Amino acid sequence: MAYAPLPSLDDLNVREWNELTSTNEKIIEFCQQVGLIHVLPAGA
Repeated sequence: MAYAPLPSLDDLNVREWNELTSTNEKIIEFCQQVGLIHVLPAGA
């Protein structure tokens, strides 16, 4: 998983929100980055 810092969630525009949530994989990655889904280290 590549890491890119998220823009401030308060300042997201519609285009940025759509990009972050355009696919199931991106939704899961977004949720992991903001701490809604916990990520276990590989091999744990």
